[in-house]
Amino acid sequence: MADGFFEMLASDLRLLADEAKRAEGIGYHLVSMFSSSDHPNIELLRPFINACQFKNGRLVSLALSSFQKFAANKGVNAIGRGEIISALSLSEKVKDETTALRALQTVLTLMQDPTYCDDE
Repeated sequence: MADGFFEMLASDLRLLADEAKRAEGIGYHLVSMFSSSDHPNIELLRPFINACQFKNGRLVSLALSSFQKFAANKGVNAIGRGEIISALSLSEKVKDETTALRALQTVLTLMQDPTYCDDE
């Protein structure tokens, strides 16, 4: 993955943390998201996956946008795709048209990945 992708990822993490601080005091959950894992790919996705557990539309939209960027830059393996799909089901709690549109765009981006067909 290119350096530009990591800069984009860092920017998304900052946006997510800033929004979490504003949203109902959930910022402390996002600070401790990087727990030990056997899958480094999941490590990078974890803050965004956890953001989908909250009912804040802006927070969930930021996470879904980041999932799209991961998929578009081939930063998601089969395990990561499974985690993203689980997070997408969590995002249904947010009754917001913008979030629903972002979820559909994320699904489309995931399905356009050529490795998606190879793993299924």
